[in-house]
Amino acid sequence: MEAPQDGAIITGWDYPACEEIGLLKMDFLGLRNLTIIGDAIENIKANRGIDVDLESVPLDDPATYALLGRGDTLGVFQLDGGPMRDLLRRMQPTGFEDVVAVIALYRPGPMGMNAHNDYADRKNGRQPITPIHPELAQPLQEILAETYGLIVYQEQIMRIAQKVAGYSLAQADILRKAMGKKKADVLAAEYESFAAGMRANGFSSGAIKALWDTILPFADYAFNKSHAAGYAMVSYWTAYLKANYPAEYMAGLLTSVGDDKDKAAVYLADCRKLGITVLPPDVNESGLNFASVGTDIRYGSAQCATSVRMLLPRCSRPAPRRVSSPTSPTT
Repeated sequence: MEAPQDGAIITGWDYPACEEIGLLKMDFLGLRNLTIIGDAIENIKANRGIDVDLESVPLDDPATYALLGRGDTLGVFQLDGGPMRDLLRRMQPTGFEDVVAVIALYRPGPMGMNAHNDYADRKNGRQPITPIHPELAQPLQEILAETYGLIVYQEQIMRIAQKVAGYSLAQADILRKAMGKKKADVLAAEYESFAAGMRANGFSSGAIKALWDTILPFADYAFNKSHAAGYAMVSYWTAYLKANYPAEYMAGLLTSVGDDKDKAAVYLADCRKLGITVLPPDVNESGLNFASVGTDIRYGSAQCATSVRMLLPRCSRPAPRRVSSPTSPTT
């Protein structure tokens, strides 16, 4: 290791080696959506005089679930892609657990088994809930009840290994890590241990194969439930703000894309779909950023031409100043 002049400690080892000697690796990622949420809350306060407390936002808000069910989720964290919006329409979420599930389902692992579509169809009665194998119906019923008989989360894999293969919690965590690292040789060794445990508990070769073939796609990357729930909370907050305070939320969203004309065009089109009028810049009315004005949105000075943008912050004020038009000289 070395410590440069700025004080940052740097190592030339990769993270598995660091992990082996007991060092902790942490990832810190910036999230633009948190800034959007903050801007939206400020817009709501300025426009409506309402203080929104995210910790008090109800998780059963009808307007939010109506928005999710329509797939009107452009600009909603993790839920704004076209295929994801299609899945929301198919699923028709009715509770926070569904939001957590859709975040976890739209990943290579579950999608490899078509679990995202199966979940939506089973939830809405279009597909019967069938066990992975008849021998596994009763042992796995409690573990898979919340996900309509489907494996969605890493935690479910760990509980299944404990239940049917006699794994300890530590052994189940090793299985989880093996799947996450996608190493074929490690997975092959785990299969032998897993199969031996199931055979010892009286399960047939057919049940063992059916279960392993179901969980193996998770090696392509599945979420743990706590990770999915953390993402889902931000997704729900952004959906709630868009559903209940559309002008304020869309103003924050438009500000966040800055000079990205392609994204701005998409969000401006969504404003029109939502019935929000986007007013042009006005030297008397515009602040620095997009702002909600009643049910409309006003362009900010920062979105004006680059050639004049450096000057506009000097004349932008929190409260607009009225500028009189010069009178024409008499002839």
